[in-house]
Amino acid sequence: MESEFIALERTQRNSYICGMKGLFVRCFLLSTIFCFNHINGLSNTDSLMLQLEVANTDEEKHEILLSLADKFKKTEKGEALSYALEAYKYAYNINENQKLWEAAFLVAELYYDNDSMGKALEYSNLALSYIDGSSSALKMAKSYKQMGSLLMHLYDYETAGDYLLKALKIFEQENHTSELANVNNLIGYLYYGLSDIDKAQKYYTRGLDYALQSGDSIQLARALNNLAAVFEAQNKFDKAQEYFNEACQINTLMKLDKKVAMNLLNLGIIQISKVEAVHAFNFFYRSIALATELNDIGLLVKNYIQLSRAHEQLNNADSAYYYAFKAYEISTIEKLIMSQTKAIYRLYSYFELIGIADSANLYGLKFYQLEDSLNWTQQLSTMSNLELQYEFRKQQQEDKFKQERRDLNRIIFIGSLIFTLIIILLLYARLRIRNKHNRLLRLQLEKDLEVRNKELTTGVMYSIQKNKVLSTLTEGLLEIEQKAVKEETRDAIKKISNKIHESVESNAWEEFEVRFQQVHTDFYETLAHNHPDLTQNEKRLCAFLRLDMSSKEISRITGQNISALEVARIRLRKKLGISHTDTNLNAFLSQY
Repeated sequence: MESEFIALERTQRNSYICGMKGLFVRCFLLSTIFCFNHINGLSNTDSLMLQLEVANTDEEKHEILLSLADKFKKTEKGEALSYALEAYKYAYNINENQKLWEAAFLVAELYYDNDSMGKALEYSNLALSYIDGSSSALKMAKSYKQMGSLLMHLYDYETAGDYLLKALKIFEQENHTSELANVNNLIGYLYYGLSDIDKAQKYYTRGLDYALQSGDSIQLARALNNLAAVFEAQNKFDKAQEYFNEACQINTLMKLDKKVAMNLLNLGIIQISKVEAVHAFNFFYRSIALATELNDIGLLVKNYIQLSRAHEQLNNADSAYYYAFKAYEISTIEKLIMSQTKAIYRLYSYFELIGIADSANLYGLKFYQLEDSLNWTQQLSTMSNLELQYEFRKQQQEDKFKQERRDLNRIIFIGSLIFTLIIILLLYARLRIRNKHNRLLRLQLEKDLEVRNKELTTGVMYSIQKNKVLSTLTEGLLEIEQKAVKEETRDAIKKISNKIHESVESNAWEEFEVRFQQVHTDFYETLAHNHPDLTQNEKRLCAFLRLDMSSKEISRITGQNISALEVARIRLRKKLGISHTDTNLNAFLSQY
């Protein structure tokens, strides 16, 4: 079997090398075309720069700066943003909503491309504020779509969905098929993020239909790729392969090499999922060639990780190790933490496969440490996103309040010419609105505080689980130390064991108790008052159940097997006086 695979892999490599000869010719032709277009593009840019120098009015400067920003947005994003901001300043001087919308909309798009979500939200919100009765419905829909897309990337799915559905309604009224393809894909992506695969598939399919109607190749490839991901999640691998392949063909025709490389990578992964890894190598080699051409290190590492998986599936241990270690080296140098974690897991899997326990334990430890680091980073990112969501909603409330205040002042001014009584009534209404705004703001702050406390509770629970994993590793190392023959080996293992022991957080349970009581302030007091005979472990079990955790989740944190937990739950029901009733234990504890 080994020799057959080597022969097949050699054939695939030779086929790939032969294909590279044609690639060089194609690259030469493309580079010639690129150089021509680049020179032509430079001349257009120089022309715009000259026009900017001789422009006399703010209107002319605004239009030229917008053209320059649009010219540079795919190549020099930072420079494009500078031009767009300058265009916004001139639009502000002109004070025309139409021009203000154009500039603010583009600035928001470019801030997003430059990974500045806070500023992107700010200008997207400004763009919305400049839409008035004279604006076209399509511009309003585009702003809704932009705002929905930004909020979706902050995981504020509820608000994002509201904006995207508003955009969808307008695009349907305008029968704008290309935009309908785009917004349906976005809504599908939203439901995919919420793990509602059926609804995701429904909107992705609509996006595909509209893309076919409009002939928009970019949206067509996107819809095919999204549907392929849905089929992959449903384990319909043949269907996923068909759609990834179609998306790859379209992206190839459009010369979108990065998207092609990603499609090829996904096609290779599908082969592994079908337990047909022998057919995956050609896809990975082609993806690697494109990633190398694009100098995309992250994509290159992803391919190496998948190559390691493919070789492991075929029991080619040496090759599995080679690609896993290569991915580990590059991801470590480039500080690609997520890829580094996956590469370490592949090394752990390799040493498990060949039965070297010491190395497997070492890489297993590294894997858990990096995974903890990733979890903490994700928590910080979530808190940052929550902060941005809060700031955005606060700004919306402030903008709404300012607009209401302007409207009220106008009404008060007109009303003052008619009756003094109307002035009094309007002032009273204004006071009520302000109080309502402050009340809503206070409720929002309390909600944010509760969310953060819950996140801290989750962090402590992760610490408890990590302590148990580290303790298990320490026990395993001590057993290895006792069996080791060489003194230096025992010393080395002992040092590793001590380091692991030092990293164990001894106060995790105490911190859990403190954080839990911050969220559920009277829980323990009420529980102790009503049921004073509960043990400490039973109180902790009550806390876990109050958090609506399943036996499987509790088992993973506490280390108890599920059968023991079920016995503990029966005893707890008896002590709580609900052992012979239909009362749900979680629902019962939620009353405390």
